[in-house]
Amino acid sequence: MSRYPFEEKAFDKIQFDLPANLLELNSRLNTSARDLGQSNIDYKITSLLTVFCGNIEWYVNRIRKEKYWLRTYNFTTIALIVLLPFLILYFTHFIEAIGEKIEWESLTKASKQRDSLEYYSALIIAIFTSLLGLHKVFTSWLSKRQLLSIFHEASSELKSKFYAFEDEWNSKDLYTDAVGNTVLPDFDEAVEKAITEGRAIANAERLKYYEAIQNPGMDLSSILSNSFTQASALMKNFQSKRFVRMLEDTESHQKNLAEIKALEAKLNLLREWMTMVDADLVRIPGDRVLTQRKDDLRKQMDAVELALIQKKVVNN
Repeated sequence: MSRYPFEEKAFDKIQFDLPANLLELNSRLNTSARDLGQSNIDYKITSLLTVFCGNIEWYVNRIRKEKYWLRTYNFTTIALIVLLPFLILYFTHFIEAIGEKIEWESLTKASKQRDSLEYYSALIIAIFTSLLGLHKVFTSWLSKRQLLSIFHEASSELKSKFYAFEDEWNSKDLYTDAVGNTVLPDFDEAVEKAITEGRAIANAERLKYYEAIQNPGMDLSSILSNSFTQASALMKNFQSKRFVRMLEDTESHQKNLAEIKALEAKLNLLREWMTMVDADLVRIPGDRVLTQRKDDLRKQMDAVELALIQKKVVNN
């Protein structure tokens, strides 16, 4: 038994093939000897095939397209689930190498090192925020469409009506005489009824289609905010431990260098005060207040120098 074009598994035609469908209809209604396309209702037969076979072929193509989008979404989702943790681990592992040639004797260099690490960390979060945001938009867009079920429903209804029409008339003589091309009035009415019912199915589908493709009204701010939160959580959970240690070391070195700088400034100030006290003792030898003041300054200087040595040891 032959098939309508839309019944072929490998069907991929974009244009409706009226002659092929007419040939198959004649075969199934046993009218191959007298082509329905040459009958007195040829225009109605054309409308019948266009309404049913033409629409069904369109649905077959659109169902294939919607399945492609669904497969793309599923593949993208699985790829993100599998790859995101490994990509975060991979990138943060090699970001750690950025700081290996930096020396810690300069507070400026330590600050630049920390800025570099924070920059690349923020860059990774921004990239994955964009990926997650796009996935959310794609998810929202796909969930709003629901076109696959709409097309399947319409296609099934059209096939059911069309095959019922075939079954009703495939065992009957459709012509009024043995030689003419005038069909039975009952068959003419059945064709008109089938066309009306087919158009009603197509119109109902078309209404559902336009409702489904309306703009989903996505909140960009909410999408980016949620994506950023999720990307930050992923970064925290899957970043390289070496990167975490490098960032912690950078913060520690930066803090120590800032404290060293503060101790050196304090030591310089104490030395200035000591110089002033020594000058006063030259003018007033043996002054008990100045002598006590000098001893206090010496103790403070010794404490600052000891703290400075300890900080430098830790920093190295």
